[in-house]
Amino acid sequence: MQRVSVVGTTGSGKSTFAERLAHVINAQAIHLDDLMWLPNWQKRDDEEYTALLTRALQEERWVVDGNTRKSRALVWNNADTVIWLNYPFWVNFTRLLLRTLQRIRDKTEIFPGCQESFKTQFFSRDSLLLWFFHTYWRRKKEYRKLFESQQFPHLRVIVLEKPRQAHQWLAALTEEEPGL
Repeated sequence: MQRVSVVGTTGSGKSTFAERLAHVINAQAIHLDDLMWLPNWQKRDDEEYTALLTRALQEERWVVDGNTRKSRALVWNNADTVIWLNYPFWVNFTRLLLRTLQRIRDKTEIFPGCQESFKTQFFSRDSLLLWFFHTYWRRKKEYRKLFESQQFPHLRVIVLEKPRQAHQWLAALTEEEPGL
């Protein structure tokens, strides 16, 4: 396991899991959102985004987190493993809501020049909470179909159904990698 894609719905903890896994396997963590967003929530041009991602994927070992369809083939064709954080609705929603409220309260800058606000998260079509409701069930169906289709037969697929299972899986992996 040297090139890993971590996927899951909004709020599943992809970035945190990817950071921890990258540390365990001594790999670079690549966050698709970091490559995508420019100040003031402007999206990076597709060509520039793809160039940045292509460059990042040239590393020998990496863990990518994110769900963008436009980068899936590029990431998965270069990956050896996909880890799906397939958590229950209430787990993801609770995590997302608490994270959003904390970021608003603390005025956390998520990306340079990008902050969440009460107005954008609760009274806007750009709300991550709204995005979660629009994508949660669709993502679950989409990933099931993708993994069943064998469109990427070279990938080892690991499905983690609960945060505790993910924690235990990482702990077991750490035990297999002495000295980490």
